[in-house]
Amino acid sequence: MFGLIVILLGIFVGFRGYKRIDRLRKYEFEHTTDGGVVQFESYENSKKHESGKAIGKIIIYAGILIFWIGFFMLLL
Repeated sequence: MFGLIVILLGIFVGFRGYKRIDRLRKYEFEHTTDGGVVQFESYENSKKHESGKAIGKIIIYAGILIFWIGFFMLLL
């Protein structure tokens, strides 16, 4: 039973990471110039955007890891 809770937690964490990246992709889509360049107000905002994408990927991978841990807990 505890393994099922861990699986659901993994799905939730992975979904949160996906939504984070999706929100950043939407920003890129809305702020892309005709030349194909994403425009930011400052260099700091650009760095924050890039680190947000990296954190989103880490959250997705953490969700996948948590999911598989829960799956193997069910098998034991």
